[in-house]
Amino acid sequence: YSLTGLKPNQIYHYHVHEGPVGENLDCSAAGGHYDPTKVNKGAATYKCNPNDAFATCELGDLSGRFGPIVATGTGLAQSAQTYRDVYLGIRNGNIISNRAVVVHNEKGDRVACGNILVQATY
Repeated sequence: YSLTGLKPNQIYHYHVHEGPVGENLDCSAAGGHYDPTKVNKGAATYKCNPNDAFATCELGDLSGRFGPIVATGTGLAQSAQTYRDVYLGIRNGNIISNRAVVVHNEKGDRVACGNILVQATY
């Protein structure tokens, strides 16, 4: 990923959301966080522990399980890192295709988003 225009030196959280971003690119169209196991009983009490991810984290809570995005002093964040996720899938199980990844600022506002697309590589 490559994100520009972020607040310098700030932490951003990112999650898979329930649906895709709408045609008008409005991040709110993606709905809430993807939480098919209903781990989050209420925003005030939710705390993801990456050492016990299945029991304590929303499956869509990528920053809780893999670490947040940290913007540089110039407001840039980028990575070519890949993740192997045993809880989310593209073909079976907790399927994340046709959903969105949404980036949130420290207040929880949605500041960036994009749809998850599956590309066959056969």
